[in-house]
This record gives sequence, C-alpha cells and structure tokens, in this order.
Amino acid sequence: MGAAVRVLRILTRANLGGPARQVVALHEAFRQLGHEHLSVVGSLGDGETELPLPDHGFVRVRGLVTRIDPAGDLIAANALRRIVRDFRPDVIHTHTAKAGMLGAAVARRVPLAHTYHGHVLKDYFGRAKSAAFRIIERRLCRRRDLVTCVSESCGRELVELGVIAPGAWRHVPPALRLAQAPALRHEVAAGLRIAWCGRLVPIKDPSLLVGVTEELARLVARVEVHVFGSGPLSGVLEDRSDLPFVLRGPCPDLPELLAGFDAMLFTSKREGLPLAAVEALHAGVPIVGPRVRGLLDLEGPGVRLVARDAGALARSCLDPPRVPGRRRELLRTTHDPCRIARALLEEYGLLRSTDARHQV
Repeated sequence: MGAAVRVLRILTRANLGGPARQVVALHEAFRQLGHEHLSVVGSLGDGETELPLPDHGFVRVRGLVTRIDPAGDLIAANALRRIVRDFRPDVIHTHTAKAGMLGAAVARRVPLAHTYHGHVLKDYFGRAKSAAFRIIERRLCRRRDLVTCVSESCGRELVELGVIAPGAWRHVPPALRLAQAPALRHEVAAGLRIAWCGRLVPIKDPSLLVGVTEELARLVARVEVHVFGSGPLSGVLEDRSDLPFVLRGPCPDLPELLAGFDAMLFTSKREGLPLAAVEALHAGVPIVGPRVRGLLDLEGPGVRLVARDAGALARSCLDPPRVPGRRRELLRTTHDPCRIARALLEEYGLLRSTDARHQV
C-alpha cells in the first residue's frame, strides 16, 4: 500500500494489559512507516495502573469504560463521532469489547476492523449472560469488514461459539517491541525464583497459584514467588503470609527484570496470547503453565505445559526447560510491530479496494 493511510484505533482502556501494549506498539509502527495514526483510549477501572502513552497521537474519550454504563456510552459515542468527522479515517480498528461495540456504532461508510485479544464469552460469567454476550458479538461481527485474533486458539474458539464463521477471521500475532539484545536469564541468588504476572481476578486463578506455592515451599528449602499485578483477589495472596510470596504490584518495567528468574508460572484458566510469556521466552526464561488456550499457542522449546494440578506445576518449576537462542530470534521476528503493521496495511488495502463486508 503506497499512499499514506489514515487509521483510527480505538481501545477501551490503556492499562498495563496486553491489548494496550499492542495498541501502543502499532501506533508507533504505523507512524514510523509514514501513515497517519490516531489512537483513542478511555478510562481505567478501579485499582488499575495506566500504561505510559506516547506524547503524540493519543486522545482520551470520557465515558469510554469497560462496565455497562448507558449514559457514559452515549457520551463516548458522540465524542467518537466527532473524532471520525474531524479525522476522516480510511479505516477504523477497534480493540476490546466496549471499544468494539462503540466503534461499530460510529463506523458509517468507513471500513471497520476489530481484534480479539481473547474474549469473555466463556468461563467469565454465568450461562445466560455468556449466551447474551455471544449474540451481541455475533451481530457486531456482521458489521465488521475484518476480524483478527491474536492466537489461533482464540479464533478457533470464536468459530466454535458461533461468533464468527470459519475462514472469516485472520490470525495476526500481537505486536510487541522486543529488545535486539535482551538481558538473558542469569543466576542472581541461591534458591528458586519464580515470576507470576497478571491481574488478580478469577480467570487467572490465584487460588491455584497459592496451591503451587504451597507445593514449592514443601519441595524447596529456598523459594520466592514474585507476583507482578494486583486486582480484586489480591487478598487471596495477602492472607497467606506463611508462604514465600513477594508481592510486587503492577510493574511497567517487568521486561527488564525477567532475566533474574528461573521460570515464569501461569495458572490461568485461559489466555488470549500472554505478552509476558513472549517477553520471558525472549529473555531466556522458560514458561510453566497448564494446558489452556493461549498458552497452547506458545507450546514448543522453552515451554512446559502440564495438567491443571498444583503438584504437577510445582514439579515443572523445579526443572524447567531451556529456551534455545533460535526461539528468541523467531519471537522477535514474529512480533515485530512494523512487520505486523505492514500485514494490517495489506488487509486494510483489500477493504478499501473492494469496499465489501464479509458476512458472518
């Protein structure tokens, strides 16, 4: 695509999570490639930490929040309509659920793309609420010209859930700027040092983390489990002062600290594609976790996935696999923001040239 493209990217909130980090990486890559790129973000939830944003090209919209808020949604939709009118984008690309809903409402006569970084259509809510959300997403996808997913497993499950049709989505890996020469894993102290990263919410299963840590404390004389994150279930860990937790809270500088750990542990019930795992592997730090969607997409050298069992996970932490140098190089290429921006530009070009909406 030769001519400059005007891209409006909409994200519900710019916390420390994967979607926000990918939006920042894409924002910088599109501008580096000479395209006009405007990113819109909403407000954080309670207790969340904001990701540092670039100085230029980001706009905050009041009312754009994750929770159901009809008054706020109306305020945000009106603000987005004004932005679309003034910026005149060639493509609107939305990320996360609320941004996807409001983006579909304002993308009149403008090609619309949406990225699934995972989803909340299963395992988050009760059966009735999950079914209602699936109906909403299915209808939204009928209005989208391009649907991308950060992992193969995410896309396949959305097909299984009836949200999108087979072949009506594209796998686009998450954009992530990885250091050319990262600090590699090294011994920093006697004993075992394990990292865990994520929001302390039910889907991340902090109770299983407690169980794994109990097993590690029983098996190893000296062990530390460093927890990077916070959330409504922080008390599950805070109440266990008898266990070797080191509660670090949200940490924007986590990639710089990874080399000091023996392994990164995951206890999630599901993932989209965890950027912390990609960064850990790139630093030569192996991954240990259960065999769940999102982690399965990373299975290979340096990754050990076992049964969802505290004992099995703990034993895997004691003897984690080695991360070969070739895998680190491949990760840097796979997640290179400029490479992914070029791939998206090709997709945008197809949308603009055909001006056809795929029917899901």
